[in-house]
Amino acid sequence: MMRFIEMLCGIKRSVKNVAVVLLAGTSLSAHGSVLFQVSSQPAPRWYIKVQNQMENQYDGVAFTNEIVKVRALVKNTGDRSQSCTFHVEVETDDGQLEQYQWNVEKAPLESFAYTVTIPTDRFGFSEVRAWCTDVGGTHVLAKSNCGIAVVPTPRNYHAYDDQSFCGATYVNESEAGRRLGIKYNRIYVKWDRHEPVQGQFDWSYIDGFVDAHTNAFIYSLPTIRVESVPDWVTPWETGGDNTEFLSAWSNFVRQVAVRYGDAVGGYMIGAEPGRSLGQSFGGWLATGGTCYGKMLEAATGALNEADPDSPVIAFATTRTTLEHKDVFIRAAHGTHAAGYEYISHHAYPSPRTIGAETAGPGAMTVMDDSNWPNRFGIENVRDAGIRRQYQKVQHLSAEFGGGTTNLWPTEIGYTAPTDVGLIGPELFMHAGLCAQVYCVARTVPGVKRLMWFNMRYGGEDTAGYGLLRSDSARPAACAIATYNYLLHHAETGRFVCDREDLAIIRYEKPADAETVFALFRYNGRENFSASLSSGSRVWNSFGRTLSTGSIDLELGTLPVYITVADSNADSVETALSAAGNVAAKAQTLLCESFESGFGSFTSSGTNCLICADDAWAWDGDNALEIRGAAGTESTAVLSAQLDISAFTNVTVSFWYIGQSVEDGESFSVDYFDGTAWQPLETMVFGTGRFSDQNFYSESIELDAAVHTLSSGFRIRFTSGGSDPGDRVLIDEVCVRGVPDS
Repeated sequence: MMRFIEMLCGIKRSVKNVAVVLLAGTSLSAHGSVLFQVSSQPAPRWYIKVQNQMENQYDGVAFTNEIVKVRALVKNTGDRSQSCTFHVEVETDDGQLEQYQWNVEKAPLESFAYTVTIPTDRFGFSEVRAWCTDVGGTHVLAKSNCGIAVVPTPRNYHAYDDQSFCGATYVNESEAGRRLGIKYNRIYVKWDRHEPVQGQFDWSYIDGFVDAHTNAFIYSLPTIRVESVPDWVTPWETGGDNTEFLSAWSNFVRQVAVRYGDAVGGYMIGAEPGRSLGQSFGGWLATGGTCYGKMLEAATGALNEADPDSPVIAFATTRTTLEHKDVFIRAAHGTHAAGYEYISHHAYPSPRTIGAETAGPGAMTVMDDSNWPNRFGIENVRDAGIRRQYQKVQHLSAEFGGGTTNLWPTEIGYTAPTDVGLIGPELFMHAGLCAQVYCVARTVPGVKRLMWFNMRYGGEDTAGYGLLRSDSARPAACAIATYNYLLHHAETGRFVCDREDLAIIRYEKPADAETVFALFRYNGRENFSASLSSGSRVWNSFGRTLSTGSIDLELGTLPVYITVADSNADSVETALSAAGNVAAKAQTLLCESFESGFGSFTSSGTNCLICADDAWAWDGDNALEIRGAAGTESTAVLSAQLDISAFTNVTVSFWYIGQSVEDGESFSVDYFDGTAWQPLETMVFGTGRFSDQNFYSESIELDAAVHTLSSGFRIRFTSGGSDPGDRVLIDEVCVRGVPDS
């Protein structure tokens, strides 16, 4: 028996999860089923932290040749000694990879740390990631990472710059924002927070921001929130006199301007009034936005009196929802005949988010964006119609008496997952979309500023848009810094190529006698090669020079920039156009805006009519309206035939919006091939992209290799709603063709 017990003790020493049970006075064979019992041991517990050790904690944004060290630490947080394999990887955006690992055994609360020096001899993005696994295994027990963006020094780094294009929201780290080239920061000024008792002001919350921004040469942009009303104020009464309310409100606004007038770049009154006032003031929409118009008028008067040199930004409509445009733009200009120097619009490219984190470590340069529309479930920048959203707001402002064409978008952004690290194609897709948004927005005349929403990952309201996360930069920060550096004070750009998949944009920089071209794919990847003039320089989105005198690469979602002297810009444009297979300029065969009735179209019945309401027209005052599902009664047909037989490609484009259209309802577009009507496309609402009361653009291509392009071409629109209350409004119907060369 003793020999048997010694044997069991040996087993216990070598197998930690086995407990020995001795049953005295009984036969071992009788209780063999309970001789060995598996005891419950705590799961391994480890803590990992990867953190940069930059001077003054610059939040992972470095300039070249700064010393940047990152400390990776693993700690046993369990209540017993544990072993693990500790892994550390350092990867740069061009795929260079260094790997380290150690087998670590630590007592409770003991730790092991490793410090790595990041290469900063050139621009780019580096990531340090650490994780621990079971010894010899692959099961990840804990992980952490940290990103460092090495960026070019902004040209306006040591100075204020009221001509800078770039700002942000939630710049809590002023030095990091300054290094990215951000010159404006939007901060919220809440009435109830800063005047909790009438006449007693508490500015401590804002003072810290303003002081930090001043030291970093960043303008503060106070957004004064009208909906944050303190308890001591007489509530707003819909339809009431409200003199007392407006007096208290204008006095508060005046105090803001008196205190901060020397440190701000302008003021914004409220944000997204359709949402914010809807939460606080009854009847804001039913009264035509009157309350917002009066509050804006009172605030503008107070600001002009106290700080006449700073611009006032009026309203901030959101996407294209009608109640956030028509109502508030009309109300604002209706109460302020002089108009506003700037107006705003939040043209978010997509309300959805980029997909989940890629499982496991992977090379950052593997940008799996060949199928990204399906993988990420988002619209691309081109389809989002950013330019047309801005143009619509400009048109409405002019129509309602504002007369201004200057836009200062105080929010624009693309979302990224809130739970991803800093690795994988999702974050590089986010960087590409950020830079694309800037590139495209700058092609709109009158857009003078653009503020990213937001700089901080995990800001006051959302975590999905940030350029920074904790003390780490994300790839988007590097891409934005490169854009700011290369397009500093660039003038409005124009598209050299605007294909469905490829964009080439040209920007002039007269002050530098330089031209900049931006090239990117809206989705997917393709090879792109061209010989350029001497002195041309090709940059990637991380500030790195790729080549001079030529371009030969696989072009993807991240923009590539070419800088060239003005004297050589035309020859470079010619080379890029040829390399991009830029099609011959399309001829406009038809463009109908319905301002004179049906114009080129004919109504087939009572459910097809002209809507004379500018709120439902994309441009001008009128739009074509089709209703219900009454067949030909709900159809509009192009009256005259178009001869497109000599064209190789024809595009039918139009804008549309639904009103009271339920999910699953639709309208169709058909074309006449000279013999019979053929279907082109059916637009179904509620399919993810299309929703009620939002404007959308559509461009349908007919290729001679697939479609019959005849001398008797016509098009028609037919409603697929369920009753006459289901309305589809169509505007700016254009037919353009590329002739056979």
